[in-house]
Amino acid sequence: MANLSNIKQGSLVFDPFVGTGSILISLSHFGAICTGFDIDSRVLHGEMYAGHGDRSIKRNIYENFKSYNLPLPELIRMDNHLLDRHMKSNEGIFDCIVTDPPYGIRAGARKSGRKDPVQIERREDHIPTTQIYAVEEVMLDLLHSAARFLVLGGRLSYLIPTTYDFSIDDLPTHPCLQIKYLCCQPLSSRHGRHCVVMEKLFPYTREYENQYNIYKNEILSNNSDHGFAKLKGKLELALSVEGIYNDNVVKNISNSAIKRREAKERRKEFKIESM
Repeated sequence: MANLSNIKQGSLVFDPFVGTGSILISLSHFGAICTGFDIDSRVLHGEMYAGHGDRSIKRNIYENFKSYNLPLPELIRMDNHLLDRHMKSNEGIFDCIVTDPPYGIRAGARKSGRKDPVQIERREDHIPTTQIYAVEEVMLDLLHSAARFLVLGGRLSYLIPTTYDFSIDDLPTHPCLQIKYLCCQPLSSRHGRHCVVMEKLFPYTREYENQYNIYKNEILSNNSDHGFAKLKGKLELALSVEGIYNDNVVKNISNSAIKRREAKERRKEFKIESM
């Protein structure tokens, strides 16, 4: 992803869903100046890791960078859904945005949300509650952030899980951005993932903003027939327990899958005979 993003010495980059910062490590290796945002402060502080072990040992993003002798990134607790609230300028700032967004299938996505207003005296150190962040909104907000905050010629690189019948029409679009590269990594007979690289070709203007808002509202409506609006449903079907037996989502049936199917049929026959 760093190579596809054309990372150079001194490139200003950020990851709006930084997590444990693994993507930033490769970008920093090529000399990028890295910034990472994440809504979960526990991840940024290194409070979420497998096992218990010795808690006196520091486990956080900074320690990973120190172990590779790389410059430390800037880390900010921020909600990408509310990025417009924190960054007012429409001028391009970053050379690249490189990320692996949460898709709400196995790693649930969250955004800030609260029904009741917070009292003024409690706002200084208040950490807002969160709510479910639909995958459609995740991707649409990501493209919006790229259109606003990338310099002209800057690149957005992200990973997206896909089914075997994926087409370019399944991807979200933005009038300021154009797809430059599309790389596939097969993961199973049912699904894989694509690395999508987009380049900012046009400055962010009110006209493009209005066009995108119309497109966004169409995607988020329940009756949208756009391929991207249906992508999550296709993925959930492919990744379900019964997906391996569904010919509609399986491209190449492996020998082990055939044996599992035959064994399942034999169990059904034996159960019927026993009755």
